[in-house]
Amino acid sequence: MLPVIFFIIWLYTIYVFKKNKLYFFYFVVGSSGFFIFMMYFGLKQIKDIFSNIVMKFIELVGNLTQIYETIPESYFILLNTKGSIITFVLDYECSGFIETLVYLSILIFFAKVNILEKFKY
Repeated sequence: MLPVIFFIIWLYTIYVFKKNKLYFFYFVVGSSGFFIFMMYFGLKQIKDIFSNIVMKFIELVGNLTQIYETIPESYFILLNTKGSIITFVLDYECSGFIETLVYLSILIFFAKVNILEKFKY
């Protein structure tokens, strides 16, 4: 219940900032709030999508080069060395989820360009 109350307060706050043309505060509160809510609500679902995409690419490179093996179900990368096996675990920190979410947060609430210019570059 508490996150829903904070979400409503956040929406009202960015509405007031936008209506009163306080673009800096609209940008800061909007982008940081969007990032926090997406990390809270969307972390589990979206991180799996990003991790699967990165793991498929890593699996493709591993199959082509035969340097390492992958276990896609558990996001493991196994690297055979001369005397041991090194294991890497791919999680949401490695998948680019946080960086992409920061970029989207900034892009959505940057007020000086129109919607088409935001996605042009």
